[in-house]
Amino acid sequence: MFRFPVSVWRHYERLPGFPDGYLVMGDAVCSFNPVYGQGMSVAALESLTLRRHLQDGVLPDPLRYFKDVAKDIKAPWDLSAGADLGYPGVEGRRTPMIRFINAYIARLQAGAVHDPALTTAFMRAAGLIDPPQAILRPSIALRVLRAGRPPANGGSSPQDAAADSTVHTGKA
Repeated sequence: MFRFPVSVWRHYERLPGFPDGYLVMGDAVCSFNPVYGQGMSVAALESLTLRRHLQDGVLPDPLRYFKDVAKDIKAPWDLSAGADLGYPGVEGRRTPMIRFINAYIARLQAGAVHDPALTTAFMRAAGLIDPPQAILRPSIALRVLRAGRPPANGGSSPQDAAADSTVHTGKA
């Protein structure tokens, strides 16, 4: 259980200026809901951005650095902040795109229980190995669409079987 109150992205790239000789990274720029496991991965991407900015041997321009860091953050932020908006108690604007993506990911995750290709695609996108858009590739989207289709043999679907199962707590 996490006692994580809110995801925060501090947009330093929007500032009119920033003191030379100082930069921030990691949670000081953007802190993610830890349930998604993306905070450390994004911090690692930010460190690669910092390395690129240090390669010429002079102090980095802070605003250029922060603009590049914002590019590292955007896709994982959209994925995790959008997922948080799938919960009714979370405040925020739910655009049609966010509702579509959340429904798509829910269906992908349900299909991933039985389809290793969907599991791999989701884990690679969630782990920032592949860009989040990779789960929208036509080959993956087709598998996601098939994941919600009832079995051809007329039997119960995996979702029906799960809905019919009983949880035993060991209490009488």
